[in-house]
Amino acid sequence: MFGPAYPAFNPMRVLRTRVVAEHDATTGGPADRASRPPVGELVVGDERLVLHRFDFFPPTRASSGDLDQLPLLAGQGVGVIDDVPRAGELVEALVRDAVAVIRAFETSDA
Repeated sequence: MFGPAYPAFNPMRVLRTRVVAEHDATTGGPADRASRPPVGELVVGDERLVLHRFDFFPPTRASSGDLDQLPLLAGQGVGVIDDVPRAGELVEALVRDAVAVIRAFETSDA
């Protein structure tokens, strides 16, 4: 989806944003960069690079524009997430696990 001009660079795991949902609902849009609308800019050294919809450049501090149109990289770890606990539940689980580890060290022969 992102980087259609460089198919060997794909696939990349990205967060599901508005542009990802729109892409999934269509055929994906034009592959040639010139026919895709510009959505922002990226400054690299002394150069300004115009970013077009579906470019494979993720946003950085030097990016401006509609960053939701760029790939928001998620990494491989996102694939193992199977639930989204409430903040309080997450803290309780972290504390419970930490206490268990501490107790295990206290009772070990180390």
